[in-house]
Amino acid sequence: MTVFSDGTQLGGQDRRRTGKALKLRSEMTYLDFVPTTLDRDGICAAQQTAGAGSLLLNGALVANGSATIGSRTDNFGRCVGVYSGGDLSARTFTVNGLDVYGAPMTENIAGPNNTTTAGVKAFWRVTSVTVNGAVGTNVEVGTIDKFGLPLFLGNLSQVVRVGWAATLADNAATVAVGVTTSPATATTGDVRGTVVPSSAADNTRRLTIVWIPDLTNTLTMYGVRQFSA
Repeated sequence: MTVFSDGTQLGGQDRRRTGKALKLRSEMTYLDFVPTTLDRDGICAAQQTAGAGSLLLNGALVANGSATIGSRTDNFGRCVGVYSGGDLSARTFTVNGLDVYGAPMTENIAGPNNTTTAGVKAFWRVTSVTVNGAVGTNVEVGTIDKFGLPLFLGNLSQVVRVGWAATLADNAATVAVGVTTSPATATTGDVRGTVVPSSAADNTRRLTIVWIPDLTNTLTMYGVRQFSA
């Protein structure tokens, strides 16, 4: 939950997005949650395609036709990874879904070459994955250890702390600020910012991220509008 110290509440609905209210108490906010272990094929289990088209959403995170990979209760999104043991670098995978506020979003992720290609946009839910050509070796789509912020981070100097459990700080964490490109595109980064902790989530440790957002207006709080194809 994102918390401030002045007892006000922000959220609900604005003209661009509808979402769960964030409780605000001051100009310092934090996320405090226990992320699950990444699931490399949690969205799309290993599969091939004869040509361009949709991948089957058949991973363990899928229910009722979509994969929930973030949390609207804890106010975070999570990024998507595309894995293959073969060379799919000539392919582009397009992920469609919703952010933590329910806003539609689209990301293009380059095909991997015997590795996992990491996405840069944090999804709450994934509703489809497509590819622009045939996939002749198995491909998997799932979650990675990169988490999205619910309020815009404009500068690394705004970060107060990133840490696991009772550690004072995680100096090896990688923090990316929210992109300011407007309009956003299918390949620009997350509109609010992301955090990669120094070690993998294991479904037991608590991750805490503390930063100071700019609450001046809607743009400085939420960033630019999500791109959606």
